Amino acid sequence: MTAWAGDFTYDFLRELLAIARERHAVRPLADGVDRPGLVVRHDVDLSLERAVALGDVEAQAGVQATFLVMVDSPLYDLDDPASRRALATLRGQGHDVGLHMDLGPRGEREGLALEDVRPEIEACRERLEAVLGEPVRAISFHRPADPLVAALAPVAEVCGMVNAYAAPLMRCYLADSAGSWRHGDPRPVLREPPCDTVQLLVHPFWWGDEHLDAADRLEAFYRERTDGLAPFDALAFDRTLATVVRRSRRRGLLSPTAEVPSG
Repeated sequence: MTAWAGDFTYDFLRELLAIARERHAVRPLADGVDRPGLVVRHDVDLSLERAVALGDVEAQAGVQATFLVMVDSPLYDLDDPASRRALATLRGQGHDVGLHMDLGPRGEREGLALEDVRPEIEACRERLEAVLGEPVRAISFHRPADPLVAALAPVAEVCGMVNAYAAPLMRCYLADSAGSWRHGDPRPVLREPPCDTVQLLVHPFWWGDEHLDAADRLEAFYRERTDGLAPFDALAFDRTLATVVRRSRRRGLLSPTAEVPSG
């Protein structure tokens, strides 16, 4: 089955949610790994503003989702007043907020044990709890490599947080990573799910009122964020963007596989 990226509009998201809810009730990720239902999960890699926009769409549709945010994102700062307002808005919309953890190269080591990275995870959880003023009850991981995926599969909770990569939550798992559904159009699976728990991962960045493919969405974001910047600062932002999103490239680069200049 080939990847599919035919429609990334909010209207299509509403359609997906309506289809899924015909089969399952929506439940928060933090409710655990074994309960049946539809878990709507959002990893916030690039923009809290986009998360708030998508959260509003879901709130209007009566869907309570789980938004997982980074505490050390290179593209947004949780200590910034605008970020604090965005998090408060998400909570006001009725959504849960959890931790999106990026272990970087440490998560790629063969034979990885979660105990090896427990201090980093606990420190990030505590920082996010200080920002939110409440316990953090769910966690996902940014681009988990195979050793990390293997370590996470048998574990229901990580540092007291429900683990999005636990095996029961991955049996029926649909994700729009890098701006495409890697297993094809998600609607047939949502209509006839193979199990009683479905996890739908939707990255807020790729969605909008109008459809754009991944390259154009990234290009628009790059132009928005670098408007008025000096060339050196624009290049620095471009490098950061390429680091956070590795499987897609903005339209302004020569090709989807073009390398960001290193000099």
